[in-house]
Amino acid sequence: MNDEQAPKEAKKLNWVSSEKTETADKSIYIGIKVTQGGYLSHETNVTFTLDNEFMVFKENNDRTIIKSTGVMGKVSVEIISTDSTPCQGNVYACLEDDTQIKVPPLQVEFTAVPQFVASLELNREKNDAWANSNDKNIVIATAYDKSGNRIKNQKVTFNADSEATIYPSWGVTDKDGKISVSIRSDNVGEVTLTAQSGDIIKATIVCFTYNPYRLEITEYPPVIYSFDYGVVSGYLYKNDIGQPNIVISVSTGLFISLADDGKDIITDINGCFSFKIYSSYIGSSYRYEPPKMEYTAIGIGCLDDRIHSRVPITLNTLLY
Repeated sequence: MNDEQAPKEAKKLNWVSSEKTETADKSIYIGIKVTQGGYLSHETNVTFTLDNEFMVFKENNDRTIIKSTGVMGKVSVEIISTDSTPCQGNVYACLEDDTQIKVPPLQVEFTAVPQFVASLELNREKNDAWANSNDKNIVIATAYDKSGNRIKNQKVTFNADSEATIYPSWGVTDKDGKISVSIRSDNVGEVTLTAQSGDIIKATIVCFTYNPYRLEITEYPPVIYSFDYGVVSGYLYKNDIGQPNIVISVSTGLFISLADDGKDIITDINGCFSFKIYSSYIGSSYRYEPPKMEYTAIGIGCLDDRIHSRVPITLNTLLY
């Protein structure tokens, strides 16, 4: 038997790549080496197949491709994820003319693409708030990725000029890619609000107008004792004219309650209002501990709490 009659060794396929993982916006490159009798086998056709519908070969945009080895007996393919979809699958490879000659499948995975803010949108939900009041302008910031999709869990930092007060100074976008911020100012005029996420910066202008209202507290008990009552009185003015028939809301602090709880507090014809508060403070619950004072406050507001005042009160006990 001469060399030409001797049976040739079968060709062998080996991966030249290990398992690959990449983000779904990038490509995965894998390769095969074909040998025969210890020698590199060039111009040998290899069939590659993908088993995941969200993966394709970039060269033909299909899940199957046939490519020929080069002079070094190697051939490589480029795999992409359709629509940058996170997915996992296997790559199969065999000889085109002998499908029994193959390699074990190679696992590849595309992971989710990290989201980055490509643009910010600022919308004034409320503008022209009263200056020098509890009133506020509201701006909603929306974060978008490079594809124009809203993205959640993105940190946004806010700043304002003109000594305006903003809340919150930073936060993260919700499931709709949004976060709202409120702005208050003691001065009439424009305030520039700036939002920043990463390197992306967006600014908008909100306006504060003259506040015609003034809430004046004329009487309140600086100190109120245990189980005692106190009177709080005041006036609501608009352009220095008392405003009648305006509902006054009261929020009570620790150990303080309204004496006529449930009864509406409404300004009279002169804009005057008055109500009683009651102290339930009893001091220390320990017999031998000396009594101590407690500090609290009540909040007084009207007109959807845009006009607001806070009154500090000291609670004391008669158990000396």
